Amino acid sequence: MGDELGRETRGAAVVLTLRREERRNALSFTLLEALQEALARAAEDPAVAVVCLTGAGEKAFCAGLDLAELATPGDPAPRVAQAYAAVLQRMLGFPKPLVARVGGPCLAGGVGLVLCCHLSLARADVYFSLPELDLGVFPMMVAGLLERRVGPAAAMDWVLTGRRIPAEEAAARGLVTRAVPAALLDSEVDDLLSLLAGRGPDAVCAGFQALRETRSLPASAALEPLLHALGRTLSSGT
Repeated sequence: MGDELGRETRGAAVVLTLRREERRNALSFTLLEALQEALARAAEDPAVAVVCLTGAGEKAFCAGLDLAELATPGDPAPRVAQAYAAVLQRMLGFPKPLVARVGGPCLAGGVGLVLCCHLSLARADVYFSLPELDLGVFPMMVAGLLERRVGPAAAMDWVLTGRRIPAEEAAARGLVTRAVPAALLDSEVDDLLSLLAGRGPDAVCAGFQALRETRSLPASAALEPLLHALGRTLSSGT
């Protein structure tokens, strides 16, 4: 997958590792392109049932977009930001379970990656932060995702203050699924990947699609299309 993104196969699971440890796994254009390609391949590969995203080392899960590549005078949408948006879109529509393993601090655009995963396990002693306003930048895309996950009040607290959110608080607000003691993180992730790998991939894919198509509907209006989606999965045996 190239020097900046690692790919490891563990049975029916694929682990993708951001490998820019010297830059706190900041997202370069090259890394984002590699991630986009890896996700596309995993989505199409019938041998892959679940994908895990993590970062190399313990300095950071991901420090967000590489600031050196964002400094493009006169360009309102640098290519690294466009590539980041494309990766988020890919993740939001991904047909298989996406799991984030957060083994270090998670900042800025790294928070967006976690928000686009279906499940996420964070080491209990790490933190999450949105420090963009320190640089005079509002985290537009991440804030939009965050509001939908934790609600407008908590999202604005985190965005406007830029404070460090402990993993336990992040879990309590639903940003991550669970905060896990450091010594147990890898075993918990491995157990979760093994569990998800056997959870009926075709049914999961159908469920994800049905939920995406009905998410914007009122509950009463969503029931009928969800009923039809259930019927299709039952008739197909998935």
